[in-house]
Amino acid sequence: MLKLEELCDVILETDDEFSIRGHRNVLSAASPYFRAMFTGRLIESQQKNIRLRNVHGEALDQIVQFIYSSTICVTDDNAEMVLTAANLFQIKEVENLCCEYLEEQLHPSNCLGIKALAKRYSYFKLFSNAHKFTMRNFKEVVLCDEFDSLSFDEVKDLLSDENICVRSEEDVYEAAIKWLKAFDNRDVYTAEVITCVRLPVLSPNYLEVHVVTNGFLKSDPDCQKMLKEAIHYASSPSSEKRKYAQETRMQPRVASGYADILIAVGGLYLGDAVKSAENYDLYSDEWHAVANMNTSRYGISVTQLNGKVYCLGGYERGRFLNTVECFDPEKNKWTAIKPMIDARKYFGATCLFGKIYAVGGSTGQRKLSSLEYYDPYENTWFSLEPMSCPRMYLGLVGLGGLLYAIGGHDGKTRLSTAECYDPQTNQWTPIASMGKISSYVLLMCFVFIYNYILIAVETFHVFSIF
Repeated sequence: MLKLEELCDVILETDDEFSIRGHRNVLSAASPYFRAMFTGRLIESQQKNIRLRNVHGEALDQIVQFIYSSTICVTDDNAEMVLTAANLFQIKEVENLCCEYLEEQLHPSNCLGIKALAKRYSYFKLFSNAHKFTMRNFKEVVLCDEFDSLSFDEVKDLLSDENICVRSEEDVYEAAIKWLKAFDNRDVYTAEVITCVRLPVLSPNYLEVHVVTNGFLKSDPDCQKMLKEAIHYASSPSSEKRKYAQETRMQPRVASGYADILIAVGGLYLGDAVKSAENYDLYSDEWHAVANMNTSRYGISVTQLNGKVYCLGGYERGRFLNTVECFDPEKNKWTAIKPMIDARKYFGATCLFGKIYAVGGSTGQRKLSSLEYYDPYENTWFSLEPMSCPRMYLGLVGLGGLLYAIGGHDGKTRLSTAECYDPQTNQWTPIASMGKISSYVLLMCFVFIYNYILIAVETFHVFSIF
């Protein structure tokens, strides 16, 4: 009847000169919007021709065809306009379909636009997924035109976010400068945009070569104050830096604000190392098996970086391991990455400045004091200054841009001593000893509203990720 235009009693028109006939009772049955229009006291209830404002003709055509056939064609070209129309007409099935389609199309070039669209219409799931995608792909996102077109408030919110995944704070600084240069007259925002960058955690060399010489910062008195603070902090000894451990601008970003997955991995069962892993659903109070690791292991260390779990080293059937596996919870897959320089068991690992640090442990024949870090962008491990003494069963945590190695065992005695590593100077310095001698140290670091928790026991590890 629609195709033959039989018994049609309404003509819907749009501002782009599209029109389509329909039946009031069919449209009302499918859409609360049309039901209110046709059954209320609005003037449209008596009109034959009804003009719909702010609706694209193609989108109206797709919506009407869906109402009559339960089928719709959503494409890259019409997804946004169809979603806008479906929101206006309150047709949830089409709204959900468009949101799912846009989630599948997320890309660095469009994620900011999709995020803004989801925010405008309160699609919380789409907004959350677009936001997470933006955080995880920050470096690629800032290269696209959408980033340059962000408003002042939008770019401040983005650059201030704790959860942006960056190799170092240098990426955030370069993004801020790129936005300031994108259009004329943005220099008035220089100081407020630069406050989003944690200048003190930039390397001293980068500060000297790229930041101090920047024209935007040179001409702004507030930026000069921030630069002086950053230079003073970068050149300070670790004992001075520890005083600022709770200052946000002195903290490297740790992308853990979406911690809703808890994973248990590795360990011993009946005397044998296992490769199994499982995750805990916080909402259903249930454990579920996930993909097994490629290698059975215990005595491991586990950390997370940018939403992925890294399982390092350990021991299996007489072998001390230097191998490392990375688990992607979205793909439910373990992938081998570059092995560590040293094989280790019962050691410490954590992430800081977008890198993974591994320190101490045992090779069976000797106890280790060595420190190395992994750069995920280069897929390479690098050696650093070793600790002052060997430690296994130690606790390791990052706080305020510094690493803290606590307690442990040196092969002869349990330790109460602790030391602090500064990545900016590549130096370890002793800090006050604990009140009690301890190996198997559990460190819990609470920063602002986020929890970074590593439960370290001899048989297996539990870690939370986003």
